[in-house]
Order: sequence, then C-alpha cells, then structure tokens
Amino acid sequence: MNSNFFRKSMSVLFVGAVLLISNAHTARADDAEFTETGRFGLMGTVTDDLLKAGPVFYSENFEVSAFAHYENDSDNTTQLDTMFKVGYRIPLQHSNYLSFGAEYSPEFAQKVSGVSVSGTYKIGPYVGFQRYFAGNHLMLNFWINPFYFESTKQSDGAGGIATFIDHRYFQTGGFGIAWLF
Repeated sequence: MNSNFFRKSMSVLFVGAVLLISNAHTARADDAEFTETGRFGLMGTVTDDLLKAGPVFYSENFEVSAFAHYENDSDNTTQLDTMFKVGYRIPLQHSNYLSFGAEYSPEFAQKVSGVSVSGTYKIGPYVGFQRYFAGNHLMLNFWINPFYFESTKQSDGAGGIATFIDHRYFQTGGFGIAWLF
C-alpha cells in the first residue's frame, strides 16, 4: 500500500477517533453505561501492508486478537502474514474504549520465486480506540503503532538471503470492524 496514502488515511481516522472520544466525554449523564462482559468475535482489518482477518476476544479490561492473510502468486511466490495483539483496555464513557498493548507480526511460509525467505517479523507497541454500536454486535477498532521494529528477509536474486533491519515511527497501524457474538 502507498505509504503516503496510509499516513493520510491514518490521520483522518485519528481525527475521527478524537471526535468520537470528545463526544463520549460530553455524553448525557442519563445514558446507560456499557460494560463488556467478555465476547469472542471475528474482525476484518486494513493494515499498512495487507487486508487481514481473524478471531478476537474482548473483555472489559483485556483484549487479544490474531489475524492472518495468505497469498499465492503464479510466479511461485507465497506469503502467510500474521499479526497477534495483546493489550489492556480502559473504558471511556458511552461505549468507547482506549486500548494499548503489544503487537507481533511474523511471516510464515514466505517464498519469493521459490526461495524461502521465512523469518521476517515486526514488533512494537500500539495505542488504539474502540467504539461499540449500541443495539448490535459491531465494533470499530482503530490503532496506531508509535514505534515498530522490523526485520525483513529478502532474496538477493542469486539464491541468497539478505536481512534488513528497520525502525518505523507512526507509520503503521490499522482499522478494523469486528462482529462480536
């Protein structure tokens, strides 16, 4: 995905999250408070690199999720991207939550033109905002990684493998829609 497009999209989502949070703090006192009792669900996400989907679990103060994306191209290139998140949730007013935790994204079974380059991974903290919709099972989830460490393995074209180390600041994150049971 284009990095500039992603940054602009994340900026728009961040402004939307700030507006939702400010709306949550100005909610009327007679609004019924929402309490998450602990539910499993499925979430589809848009991240800085791929579309992913997978199971999630949310309780009042804890969250865990696992997402995956598999791709197999005609030139003998395969890729299994995964993402695991574990975090803490802070209830805000009016069905909103602030979340923070750790994200780990290893790539398995990755081959480029038939050469195995498995072992690429990303790791870093995240800060997120979640919004439940009253009366239904939908929840919006937005998160951003303030810092991300990335170790990438790539084929050098001659059958060898090169490893590249990178650090990213506020360049990764995602947006997801969950259906909770």
